[in-house]
Amino acid sequence: MNPQNEIYTKDTKRAEKLAFVPFVSFVLVLSLFLSSSLVSAQPQCGYATAVQFPVDPTVFFLAQDFGAASPRHQGRQHTGEDWSLPDGTARGQIVVAPAAGRVAFSSANAWGGDGGVIILEHTFPDGAVAYSMFGHLTDADGITFPPALGCVRMGEPLATIADVRPAPHVHIEIRTGDNLTPGAGYSWETPEALGLRHPTKFLTNQALQFNTGYRWRVDLADEAGPFGVPVVLDDQSLIYLDGGRVNRITNDGRLLWRTPLSSPAAGLFPSASSAWIAYADGRWQAIGRDGTLLDVLDSGLPLARTLLALPSRLIAQAAGGRIAAFSPAGELLWISAEALPEVISAVEEPASGRLALMARDVQGMGYLALLDQTGGLVESAALAEPAPLAFAPGGVLWTYTRGGLWWVDEAGEWTLADPAAAPGGRSAALTFPPSGERAQFDGSTLTVYAPDGSARWQTAPGYVEGPNSLQAAGDKLLLVSASGDLIAWRLSDGAECGRTRLWGGPSAWAQLGPDGVLRAYIADQIAGLDWDAFTRDCG
Repeated sequence: MNPQNEIYTKDTKRAEKLAFVPFVSFVLVLSLFLSSSLVSAQPQCGYATAVQFPVDPTVFFLAQDFGAASPRHQGRQHTGEDWSLPDGTARGQIVVAPAAGRVAFSSANAWGGDGGVIILEHTFPDGAVAYSMFGHLTDADGITFPPALGCVRMGEPLATIADVRPAPHVHIEIRTGDNLTPGAGYSWETPEALGLRHPTKFLTNQALQFNTGYRWRVDLADEAGPFGVPVVLDDQSLIYLDGGRVNRITNDGRLLWRTPLSSPAAGLFPSASSAWIAYADGRWQAIGRDGTLLDVLDSGLPLARTLLALPSRLIAQAAGGRIAAFSPAGELLWISAEALPEVISAVEEPASGRLALMARDVQGMGYLALLDQTGGLVESAALAEPAPLAFAPGGVLWTYTRGGLWWVDEAGEWTLADPAAAPGGRSAALTFPPSGERAQFDGSTLTVYAPDGSARWQTAPGYVEGPNSLQAAGDKLLLVSASGDLIAWRLSDGAECGRTRLWGGPSAWAQLGPDGVLRAYIADQIAGLDWDAFTRDCG
């Protein structure tokens, strides 16, 4: 080796080592900076990873709803919810933190004679921040207001309900803005415009996101939803109505498009490749998979609502109350002679083509109608309240009314099926899984019978406010409630596999897709749950 090259090589290596030292120092400093930044980015009191209601909603009642106009405050709108107990017994009841968070405001005399106020800041795992506020509070023995800037855990007692007018209650608000003042509890502006949200709805839907099966949720713009049944396409995407628009979301809940409608719609029907929009004025219009409004046909029959999409026909209720059947191409096949009140459920007996419909009048009473395959009336009956309907194998119609469990034969004759059955009605549910069992829910107790009629198992999930429905989903049984409950059991032995809850509404729809996702459309939201994860308690 040339000595000069040897010297050059040593000097070069020495220089490289010297150059490497500041580089390592820079990397270490950068790592420490990033680490400290990440640490400092963590919320002071941790993330809210679970949610509960601040009082027991099964014991307390809603005394004044969110957004309600108050005569005592010149018509101003309520910025939260008031929860109370009968006869002033809410005084002294404990109010707990709905989730982990930081105490942003705490004053025992913030509202003077109307009690104290506590405001909590909650940071959720997705980075969203919300504030929960509680008013009309006071200290009690062993329970004092938490100090400002301190941390609280979910379920930790905050204070107790004070003796305030017009009766002891707790005022609950949810704020998305960082307004940390107690506020007045009422506003001339709409609460939503001030960054306030419906407390029960917010807490219920936030808790849903911590369910192991939760995958996604879509909020509709129209809070009056749901509006009819969505159309499920072959790729498990959904087309649905949202007020004056028709939307499509992907199979994982991403919005693909929104198309505004020029006329009020009565509902949707599936078409060969996409969907029909059935307008209230009697027109039908095809909508492409890309959201393009296509050909229009005039059925000549104004509609109130769409009801059933069957392989050979589409069933709707006309504007005057009569029931109509259409071909998949939108051609009118028949229309019933009888007009019914608002139809809220409909089922078909595939072998005969008979239709059973449950309607509800303006007084809340039920009305059952059994139609033959051409729309002729076979049987009708007025009921104390709406009840579930289901066709058993063999074509016998069953209904679970407040007067008991009945079957109705092809001639329309009624027979009491189970004299020992508890009363049914609007919160009852009934289904016949393909495996031959009969499952009936009376609103609080679920019983499954073997094909021979013997009771196989029974469970009491507690009162679930209806309307409710039962459906078989593989080897599971699923209860879907318009009040927002989704509960699954193993069909063979009644083991509870999973449960969760959405904010409820007037009706509900749910369907387990071939991709293993349970899609539920309740109130003004559509949610997707991974079925295997949701039911993992059953293995």
